[in-house]
Amino acid sequence: MTPSRTPKGPLGPLLLVAVLVTYGSLYPFRFARPHSVRLALRELFAHPGWWTSIGDVAGNVLLFVPMGMAIVVATAGRSNARAWRIAWTAFAVALALALQIAQVFVPARSAALADVLWNGVGIAIGLLAGKVALASMPRLVAGGDRLAGVSILALAFWFLWRLWPFVPTIDLQQVKNALKPLVLRPEFQTWSFVSTVVSVLLLSALVAALRYPRTILIGITAAAVGARFFLVGQKITVSVFAGSLVGLALGLAALRVGIGLAAPWMILLAVSWYTADSLRPFEFSIEPSKLNWVPFEAMLSGSMNYNLAALCGTAFLTAVLAILGRRLHLPGRGWMIVVTVWLVALEIVQLWIPTRTSDLTVGLFPVGWWWALSMVQSPSRRSTRHSGEGRHHASDSSRRR
Repeated sequence: MTPSRTPKGPLGPLLLVAVLVTYGSLYPFRFARPHSVRLALRELFAHPGWWTSIGDVAGNVLLFVPMGMAIVVATAGRSNARAWRIAWTAFAVALALALQIAQVFVPARSAALADVLWNGVGIAIGLLAGKVALASMPRLVAGGDRLAGVSILALAFWFLWRLWPFVPTIDLQQVKNALKPLVLRPEFQTWSFVSTVVSVLLLSALVAALRYPRTILIGITAAAVGARFFLVGQKITVSVFAGSLVGLALGLAALRVGIGLAAPWMILLAVSWYTADSLRPFEFSIEPSKLNWVPFEAMLSGSMNYNLAALCGTAFLTAVLAILGRRLHLPGRGWMIVVTVWLVALEIVQLWIPTRTSDLTVGLFPVGWWWALSMVQSPSRRSTRHSGEGRHHASDSSRRR
């Protein structure tokens, strides 16, 4: 009988985050040699300018938070985990510095040594959040559900979608501003109501993997509404308040009957809602616009905050569809291919909608979620295979006896 071993954390997420961070730091990849490389590097290191703006600092911090969390995942279960964690943290800081030096050769980017400092803060926050999440996971997961990790990540995307940009404040005036659309100037917007209902309902597919799913669903919904009192620019409208209540009622009903039974209806509702949202305002032109082939390129057009929130919404939706597919025991690869084709088809139709910008970024999310789900469920397949081999060995030995 072989002793059980703690599974080592995968390196895939860490390497993927490193690639995405590099992509985001060096985009649009138009390199040019500065007039004087020595002078450019001297300016980079001589004038740190530790504080620029809230948006810039927050962006540099948030960019490297996933790196810290991925380091925790990669070093979990390894011998000398602390030494590995220190080594990977040093690599992450070195990567941040190397990217700032590389930005000297990208005229569209502004290299700053301060960015390395705030990247380091993001790594530290990610390490802390990763350790807390890893320690809390056994208490949060219902019966060892392997979909819990992906579900929690999708919940983070939901919060980003519904509450971005996160500019916190403790100000009585913000509380008043948040309440005005609900109390003084009530106005009901149908599409905002529908979007809130669908988004809160779909949360039930994620919390089903956790302990006390009904309590968590109520808490998340209340937190999302209450957080608007303390985030600059956020408001509680009649549509958001009513949609949260209706979505919560439907989500609790889905948990009561079971996500397995409710999954087909939730998939149908999610697909219908996203299709309608992608084609609004249903005004088409004769000539198509340009399709952006470079991932994330369309984010640079229009409001960055709006585009980022929409991207997080797509990440949340595709995660829910992937998880619901697993709940229904659909073939993971085939189901994600169907979702990808559907998303890309919507982007192609958007070429004829003047108010829309089309790109192929959305097609990356189903692939990413399929890979994540395959990775978290592979240990069960391995354990099943090993247990089967063990049974065969036991039967062979019994026959020999």
